[in-house]
Amino acid sequence: MPLPSKAQIIPFWGPNLVAIYNDTNREIFGTERPWALGQPARKCWSEIWDVLGSLLEGVVTTGEAFWAKDHPFSVERRGYTEETYFDPRGAKM
Repeated sequence: MPLPSKAQIIPFWGPNLVAIYNDTNREIFGTERPWALGQPARKCWSEIWDVLGSLLEGVVTTGEAFWAKDHPFSVERRGYTEETYFDPRGAKM
């Protein structure tokens, strides 16, 4: 069942932090990552794992969510690397 939300929410499930996302987040993954649903976060975002991995480890350790607003990420999508910022209203390129 799809996650009916207009907010960008990506739950990560289990010890491998499997990415589960809704249609609102398809833009985050870009056209080259339709395979990302159900894959470990480390695989989905290998190019930013050095930063994202630390942020997610903090969530696992403390139980506190993080907000990546105004945090730059260089994400590979659409065949090239984009500097991207995320906030509750959507990805900004």
